Amino acid sequence: MLVARKIMRSATQIGVVMTATRTPRMRIPLLLKTLYIVLVIAAVSLAVMFLQDIVATVEGEGGELHHLFVFDLAWPVFLVAGLASVVAGLAALVLGRLRADARLTRYGLWAVGFVVFAIAVVVVAQSLEAPPTDHT
Repeated sequence: MLVARKIMRSATQIGVVMTATRTPRMRIPLLLKTLYIVLVIAAVSLAVMFLQDIVATVEGEGGELHHLFVFDLAWPVFLVAGLASVVAGLAALVLGRLRADARLTRYGLWAVGFVVFAIAVVVVAQSLEAPPTDHT
């Protein structure tokens, strides 16, 4: 009984919550949850931008589907969320290493990795796009 109390006390001190079945569950801070939400928003807006390119390619010249307001909002949302993610990711990498916090380090790796991937994909997509023809 004394050993169980010591385990519960030490688990509570490190941020682990014991549920009714005595399985440990990690608490995720609200700030880290918010940062992950911003990262997901950046990923969804990147996906919407590429969906617009796909719809424009499939739809052809006469279609109006690729002019929806959702597609117009994707680029500014991606810029803001991507910039916030890369800044927060770099800060999380530094703080995660200083505090030896695996959760912050993991978020930092995800955020910086996603932004590097997104920039590479956007650059490749823009280079594959056909240049405009000059009709003079």
